Amino acid sequence: MDQMKLGKVCPVCGEKATKICTACQSVAYCSKEHQREDWSQHQKICRPYKIRESPEVGQYWAAVRDLEAGTILLEESPCIFIPQGHPSKSGDLFQTCLTCGTEMHSEGLRLCSRCSWPVCKQACEEVMTGF
Repeated sequence: MDQMKLGKVCPVCGEKATKICTACQSVAYCSKEHQREDWSQHQKICRPYKIRESPEVGQYWAAVRDLEAGTILLEESPCIFIPQGHPSKSGDLFQTCLTCGTEMHSEGLRLCSRCSWPVCKQACEEVMTGF
């Protein structure tokens, strides 16, 4: 990749930069000295992996430097919450209807006939068709 065509400039001095960060490839420097000088700032955003591809496994992440145990590489919000029993104000456990969020106590607990997840009524089970 020709960094000069991309118009990269060194974040330290503003000069033309030809030495690209080999880890994230998102910043370039005019010299190794300026890369070292900027590392304390750049490391906060520099990805410690590259996305690679192979015919056997498809796309995967490969570390580009040693990582400390417990380093978080990806953090996402969950796309679904699976409810578990929660104590209510009275102390008994309740489930939450996955469709409408209604609190259901053990005497009113109904499970979807297709997926066995908690729903509060037939109408809520019908909404879940296709999940």
